[in-house]
Amino acid sequence: MLTTRNIGETIKEQLRVNAAKEGISMEEKAHRILRQALQPKLLKKRFATSIQQKVVDMKITSFDLPTRSITRDVIDFNND
Repeated sequence: MLTTRNIGETIKEQLRVNAAKEGISMEEKAHRILRQALQPKLLKKRFATSIQQKVVDMKITSFDLPTRSITRDVIDFNND
């Protein structure tokens, strides 16, 4: 059990409104906010993994690179 005190009416109202927009309780919204704040690495990993899986599912083994339209001079860093 967790009790939060003195969060202020503005924060409480924002929590209530955000929860209502999602059709969930204020308690559930607070849980989600805490999970997101405390597990950012896990969320990023899930995101990266989901993108990777989408690419794998596309079954693309190679692709053609477009021809460059502008050529650039090679910089010689050995020249003084």
